[in-house]
Amino acid sequence: MLGLFGLTVIAVVTQGNTFRGLISGMFGLMLAYIGTDPLLGLDRFTFGSDYLWDGLDLVPVIIGLFAITESFSLFTQQEAYGSDITVGRKGAMEGIVAVFRNFWLFLRSCFIGIFIGIIPGVGGAVASFLSYGMAVQTSKNPEKFGKGAIEGVIAVESANDAKEGGALLPTLAFGIPGSSAMAVLIGGLLMHGLAPGPEMLTKDIQLTYLLIAAAVMGKLFAGVISFIIGTRMVFITKVKGTVMAPAIIAIALVGCYATSGNIADVIVALVFGIIGFYLKKFGYSRIAVIIAMVLGGLIESSYYQSMTTFGYSGFVTRPIALVLLALTLLSLIWPYARTKWTQRGRGIQA
Repeated sequence: MLGLFGLTVIAVVTQGNTFRGLISGMFGLMLAYIGTDPLLGLDRFTFGSDYLWDGLDLVPVIIGLFAITESFSLFTQQEAYGSDITVGRKGAMEGIVAVFRNFWLFLRSCFIGIFIGIIPGVGGAVASFLSYGMAVQTSKNPEKFGKGAIEGVIAVESANDAKEGGALLPTLAFGIPGSSAMAVLIGGLLMHGLAPGPEMLTKDIQLTYLLIAAAVMGKLFAGVISFIIGTRMVFITKVKGTVMAPAIIAIALVGCYATSGNIADVIVALVFGIIGFYLKKFGYSRIAVIIAMVLGGLIESSYYQSMTTFGYSGFVTRPIALVLLALTLLSLIWPYARTKWTQRGRGIQA
């Protein structure tokens, strides 16, 4: 139900072109089901390729759809994006003030990130998309999203940062890694003879407090460093697109290869760069593709588990599932209801 709730974000982020957004989402679900069936263990859509047995890695797909695609678009950009942009301490302070102006959005996105982080295996991408979708739905000016709205940045980044704090809870309390970063943390703890689990909350409680303090201090130092460096990186926006594009493509492809050391990831990134270019050209949503691809595997595996454990009744009799079902229906109905209400209000005023 959490996965289905996440899919409703597609309808939100593609307002005005929902049909193409749904097509993009279906394409993303098709990509998510490439690999091995979680129930039967049979390979699907692999076309005899060993590389596809584990499915498509999300990193090269995202790099292809966004970094490579935007780089192709930059080749047609003769002028710099921000030739007249200057950012200093004043601009940085405006960013801080924007967070306090949207403090409820910031706080809500943090709680979404923490909640999603507590659920093992869901990941920060789900938290970011859910937070972004709710920000669009509750905004008074949803048409600004996708065009540089500061609310979208606040929602996504606060949820993405908060999910690590949530992921720390199952990691320390139960020894279940809440994210890939927490899996690395468990490995480090085991190397030092520490076993993550109930003992971390009793016998080694002081170390647990130390880890929490380190996580808090890490966020504070990251913020300070970002303010110091960020205002000096604005010169990048003054470089012409035809100069930046080759460098971005080269760095992106090196990053793809460095992730797993597999040249096939580089090929996947280039292929999805071309796919993303045509998706953008014909008005299809690349974000919808990624949302569906991220949630597709989660939905499928969780569906099998739910049906085996509870059957169909579990979707409407268990409290958490029922709440998520209600939120899913509300997310689908609310944008249309708000539009009708706004139009009716304008008609009465007229």
